[in-house]
Order: sequence, then structure tokens, then C-alpha cells
Amino acid sequence: MDFSGFHHYAALPNLAFFANSGYPFTRLADLADTAVVIPDAPTARDKETLLTLLGHMGKWTGLPALRVTVTPVKAIDSVTDHNLLVIGTGSAAQWLAQWGKSLPLLIERGRTEIALRDQRSSAWPDWWNGLEEDAAAPAGRAILTAGGPIVALIGFESPYAKSRSVVAITAADPGRIGDVLDALEDPGKVSQVRGDLTIIRQQEIESLRIGERYYVGEFPWYARIWVKVSAYPALMAVAGILAGLVFALAAFLALSRIAARRAGG
Repeated sequence: MDFSGFHHYAALPNLAFFANSGYPFTRLADLADTAVVIPDAPTARDKETLLTLLGHMGKWTGLPALRVTVTPVKAIDSVTDHNLLVIGTGSAAQWLAQWGKSLPLLIERGRTEIALRDQRSSAWPDWWNGLEEDAAAPAGRAILTAGGPIVALIGFESPYAKSRSVVAITAADPGRIGDVLDALEDPGKVSQVRGDLTIIRQQEIESLRIGERYYVGEFPWYARIWVKVSAYPALMAVAGILAGLVFALAAFLALSRIAARRAGG
């Protein structure tokens, strides 16, 4: 079963899609184009995380994940054409670390490094071509220090294939990776998951969008206009008034012609 129509077009990364529907992995209900990447020597906690995530996928699609691929990091080259769901502990954390500064968040050897995003935006964005008005490359990196364990959900475009996605779960303390699972079970916390980086620290959740966006699916010109206009309520109101006037004028002309025909008859 193909769920591609659910999100015919999507601007990614957007962890809200993952937290609420499992997208992009649940685009195919049997997870045929999904690979779950686990450490080469998975712990009981890693296995629990794997099964719980697949359970969530089944809840969202209504079907079991019959065609999902589960692969250790050492065999990741065999699934480079898949969407990747990464349980980022052990050797999987080392795999994430090799992408270094291309990630919005990097947890390595007890150090947490986060990208800083340039908040400046273009005054006249090229939104017709699909460029976001606030699309900006990270401005630098910063070392993040926190008094408690940090767990994170990270979304980014696959380094192996264009328009393929990676969602990774990583933690400063691998034993706390279950905090993500707890958050996915809590509707109040799920509503706070969005952007390309969600940091979970004890009972606090902070979501950010740091990296660049990429697009999956086809985006017709009229849909592009609607998405951009919908970001501005005042512009939507004006567009609604204009549409109403056009409809009223068309109806008036049609009724006038009918009246003229009757009068002439």
C-alpha cells in the first residue's frame, strides 16, 4: 500500500511529520523503502528502541512493517537508497559523528556541539522557485553544556541519496535513549516536536530548525502559491475578498445574459 498521497509533497526535514505519522518512513505502509540502522553490537535498550519504533509505525499505518530492512552500521552501504532511521548509540553514534559539522547536533565523546543558525533573511526571497525566506546556512558551531542527560531527534537529508531522509536518535548517555520513546507516547510532548532538531532534557523539549530544507515529491506551481500565501493571514483575507468579487462578477454577468435572452424572447 502506497501512502505517498498523504504527503504528496513535503518540505523536509520536519520532525513533526515523523512524530505524528512516521513520515517519510510510512509513505509505504510496509516500510519497503525504510532501513533501520542499529549498532553493530546492539544492546537490549537498542533492541527495545527498534521494536517500539516499529510498533509506532504499525500504529500509524495500520499494518505490520513486513518489508523493513534492519541493518548494522557495518552493512549500511547495502541500504544507501533507503530512508534511514538510525538508533545512534555505539558504532551508530560513530557513524553519525563522521558527518560532523553537516549535522545540526553532534554528540561525541561526552561533548555536545550544536550548529548556530544565521537568522538574517532576504528582503525579497525567491519564493517562486521554492526558496524559503528564512533559508540560511548555519553561522557557526557552539559547545552546549547542560546539567542533565541530553537526548535528541535529528532529521537531515541522506548523505547517500538526494531526496532520501535520515532521522536519528542520539543521546549523551545511551541508557537514556528511551526518553525519545516516552516523548512519542505523550501527546503533549509530541506536539512540541518539529524542525530538524528536537532536544529532550528530562521533562523539557526544545525544537529548532537549523539546517537547510530539501523537498520530497512534486510541487505544482498553484500549490507553491497557496503555501506561500497561507503564511500571511492578511494576504489570505485580501485574496478571499478578491476571489469573492470575481465570483460575484461572474455570477452577475451570467444572470444578466439570461435576463437579456428572456427579455429578447
